[in-house]
Amino acid sequence: MPDISVSTSRLYLLRAAYLFIAVGLAVMIWPRIINHTTEWALKNGDTAALLAGVQVLAMLGIRYPLKRSASLYGAPANWTPARWSP
Repeated sequence: MPDISVSTSRLYLLRAAYLFIAVGLAVMIWPRIINHTTEWALKNGDTAALLAGVQVLAMLGIRYPLKRSASLYGAPANWTPARWSP
């Protein structure tokens, strides 16, 4: 893996973006997961589980921002064409 040189301000900006995502999802998703009903789990459980996983990855991105940057920017762009291909 090549040595990547990133300025300190950009590194902290990336960490701030991960913190914003992690806190926002923690406030919105985890209370719904913890205090759920059976009907809610059947309707929205898969979406909440996916967003909880994104929140965990964002928490890892705070500690390792350059290793997790693909999950914030590159991975969704790579997944979309594969989803629509025959």
